[in-house]
Amino acid sequence: MFPQLYQKVFETHLNPRQYLTLQLLVLMLQSYRDVSLSTLANKFPQLIKYESRVRNLQRFLDLPQLTAKLLWFPIIKQLLKQEWRSQPSNRQQRRRAKKLQLIHQGHLFLIVDRTLRARTKFNCVK
Repeated sequence: MFPQLYQKVFETHLNPRQYLTLQLLVLMLQSYRDVSLSTLANKFPQLIKYESRVRNLQRFLDLPQLTAKLLWFPIIKQLLKQEWRSQPSNRQQRRRAKKLQLIHQGHLFLIVDRTLRARTKFNCVK
């Protein structure tokens, strides 16, 4: 379900049960598009009481492994490496590579466009 890069990072930081819960939550969010905890707990496929599902989801979402520093920064770092370490082949790519060298001297602001469905796009602003 997740891309290979995501799977590697998730499997290193989450145990199998937590990884499965994350997969279920992502599937539910994609299909129902509702982020309220009560709705997710109501539709969560667990054979326990509603209140227990709410507490279970709250505990899962409060895990220290789900922080941006541990989970999301390694993913973004790998995506950036994949995007920028390819060999430039045409003029536009060579110009882009020259601009990227300037970014490493200063700060890098990363803007992730969440509206794209087919692939992730990165825009850099200096």
